[in-house]
Amino acid sequence: MEETKNKEKVLKPDFCATMQNYTYSVTGKRWNLDDTKLAYEAFIASLKALLLAYGKVQFIDFGTFEIVTRNPKKMLKFGKEEIVTPERSVLRFKASDTYKEKVRNIPYKFTDGGEE
Repeated sequence: MEETKNKEKVLKPDFCATMQNYTYSVTGKRWNLDDTKLAYEAFIASLKALLLAYGKVQFIDFGTFEIVTRNPKKMLKFGKEEIVTPERSVLRFKASDTYKEKVRNIPYKFTDGGEE
């Protein structure tokens, strides 16, 4: 049976609530909201620090976060003036093949919402 879900933004409180549910299902003890927020902040801070130090962080069976440098680009402004965007660093995420396969097998059909 296919379930229908709406695509929505997942914000920090949503992520923390999911972490609370996961810890309860694994350990039988639910983290309180403060512990969950602390774990979230620690994860984000660690990811940032590792990216700045090494430029690449790989999570097995999930994917790779990497800082890459984009080359300068030449563009035409209103078809007349040529401008050049400077070289810049950006964050790239590449999902692992294992994770891509799990996403392909999700039994959800996403909709635009409001169709009930």
